[in-house]
Amino acid sequence: MVDAYSRAGLVVNIKTTEILQQGTSPNLVPFASNIKDCPIANVNEFVYLGTVLKNNLDLSPDIQRRVCLASSAFGGLL
Repeated sequence: MVDAYSRAGLVVNIKTTEILQQGTSPNLVPFASNIKDCPIANVNEFVYLGTVLKNNLDLSPDIQRRVCLASSAFGGLL
């Protein structure tokens, strides 16, 4: 993966790269991966382009976050 990115002139930041495995199966096996012998962390949620992504496909945290951000923005207008 890193070699393919390098050929395109891109750099992978190994310290900030994470894996979010989505699914609802109770038999879901955690995915393990390494980049240049550095393990990549498996996470339960992260924010990507302003959207909260969760491994259990629950959208409630994202909706709540957006409502709070909108409320804060409108409160600042008064």
